[in-house]
Amino acid sequence: MKTEFPGIVQIGIVVRDIDRAVARYESLFLNDRGPGLHHVMLATEDYVASLADFEQKGHAVVATGELQQTRFALLDTVEDLGMLIELADGGPLVPDGTSGSSRLKP
Repeated sequence: MKTEFPGIVQIGIVVRDIDRAVARYESLFLNDRGPGLHHVMLATEDYVASLADFEQKGHAVVATGELQQTRFALLDTVEDLGMLIELADGGPLVPDGTSGSSRLKP
């Protein structure tokens, strides 16, 4: 799998209600795993092939969605990497007030 990082690597957190965001983070992640990275997003040259590669290696898709012009999939790589991997395909995400859509897999 080939990934592309065009010059600038950015970590951003954008929230409207910090108390609610922290409470959600604690309930979904921190209480179970402790502090650390939740996931890393990778933009690939071939989203479909990269997704298939992860699935072939036994990493289940736990959520999919679309935000702005970008589709994404979260993969369960916790056992191997200690965090989730998010594959993305599309343009850069910019804070614009849109919430996008996502779907958790059962």
